[in-house]
Order: sequence, then C-alpha cells, then structure tokens
Amino acid sequence: MPLLDLCNSLDTEFKNLRGGLRQLESFSIAVRYPGLTVSAQMAEQALIFATQARKFIRKKLLLE
Repeated sequence: MPLLDLCNSLDTEFKNLRGGLRQLESFSIAVRYPGLTVSAQMAEQALIFATQARKFIRKKLLLE
C-alpha cells in the first residue's frame, strides 16, 4: 500500500486499484501458509484483478 500511495500522489487514477490490491494481498497471505485455503471463486477473482491491475499499470508506464 505504501507504493500505491506514492503512485496515487502522481496520478489519482491509482486510487481505483486500492480495493482490488487489498483482495490480492489477502489472497497471497492465504495461499502462502499451510492450513489456510481459498475457494476457487477467490482464486478466479484474484487472477482477474491481477490481470486488470497489470494492464492498467503497463498502460500508465507506456503512455506517460
């Protein structure tokens, strides 16, 4: 989140990523530790958001 705050200080469109990045953070924690599991739906949502976030960030890097 600190990196997102830095990006947001330069371009306020980055604030739109905050909710999805929090979900990705939760997902990454859940799959990292033995005994914690995630649903297939949560995994699919994480993949969809990661793809969208990557596309958004790449677009920003290439255009600006």
